[in-house]
Amino acid sequence: AVEVINGEKRYSITLLQAMFDSNVDYMLPILYYSCCSYSMEAILAESPSMAPECLRTLLIGREKLQLRSKKYITKLPDILHACTGSTSCMMPNDKKCPPIARFANLCDLVESTDLCVIASFRTICERMLVPSPGICKGCRSLVMRTIESERQKIWTEIPSMFGHPDWHVLQEKLHAATCIS
Repeated sequence: AVEVINGEKRYSITLLQAMFDSNVDYMLPILYYSCCSYSMEAILAESPSMAPECLRTLLIGREKLQLRSKKYITKLPDILHACTGSTSCMMPNDKKCPPIARFANLCDLVESTDLCVIASFRTICERMLVPSPGICKGCRSLVMRTIESERQKIWTEIPSMFGHPDWHVLQEKLHAATCIS
């Protein structure tokens, strides 16, 4: 049974522990990542049922992911500045986007470890960019491509945050485990 504490269903923690106990290491990084979205209170509530090494890896990896996410979030204003008025600018009359656009309320992202939330178009351009739309379509596109590139870098680092080899190696292990001869 999956318990609910403070409204959080912790399926991922239960599955993480099962995969850890079964030594299905190619599934662990994605499950650790999934568990990072839970509050510390929820993780600690589950800690008595978790193997100490599994819990240790989760907490250390969660801290690394939070730090890396915060570094990414602090780079967002620099990304906006570098992309605004760039060669991709589509303002009429060969003018460049004025450097008045800025991100508002980035502090709302600081506690998130969900890369889909902190790098989504809706979050970044629709909710955080002011004044709305703030910049032309070309500059906005360049901002989002740059942000996606940063998100991909973080995604690539996730297995190592939890002490595992890169995604490619894990994919090979998964294939080997599921390949029928």
